[in-house]
This record gives sequence, C-alpha cells and structure tokens, in this order.
Amino acid sequence: MQIQLHQKPVLSIRLPAKTLNRMEGLIDKYHFRGRADFVEKAIEYYAEEVKASFAAVRQVPMGQLKKEVLSYMEGRDRAYPDEIAEALGVDIFEVLKALRKLEKERKMREYQ
Repeated sequence: MQIQLHQKPVLSIRLPAKTLNRMEGLIDKYHFRGRADFVEKAIEYYAEEVKASFAAVRQVPMGQLKKEVLSYMEGRDRAYPDEIAEALGVDIFEVLKALRKLEKERKMREYQ
C-alpha cells in the first residue's frame, strides 16, 4: 500500500522586516508550527472577515449613495474610499463609482 502525500502549492512573498518580526513573535507566543502555518491561518481568518463584511453591505441606489458620500465628506478635507465604504456600510466599488460620478459632476474634487 502506498501513501500519497498531498503537497500544497507554494506561495513566495516578500514582507517588510517589521512585519516578519511581528509574525515571528506571534508564532512563538501562540505556538504555531511555523511561518506557513501562521500565514495559512491568517489568510483563512482574513478571508472570513472579508466574506462577512461583504455580506453586511447595504444596497443603495446611486443617487442616494452620492448624497450620502457628500454628506459624509462635509467638514472633512479628505477620506479614503474604504473609510467611506465602511462608514456608510456599502460596497467599496460602489463608493468608487459614486466618487467618479461626483468628480465628473464637479461636486467633488479628485479623491486621490
């Protein structure tokens, strides 16, 4: 009887030294088997967070979303699209569309 080992695909990444040091500290503190185990668990955790955040977004008509974005921006010099999306509880891609439309309508300056 032969035993087949199923190898996982290999992913090569570059990390800043600060991030790697932080990761190593967490691996030691929480007794992960190693870097691969830590990264795999971190990605699984983050994927669930992303999935949950997309499930919680509101569906808003574009006209209403543009009004909400303008209201959010009152009194602010700038805000990142992901910050706006999170604050309004809407999909970031919809916020990006709304920002582009507001720029074209000259109701908002470029958000970069």
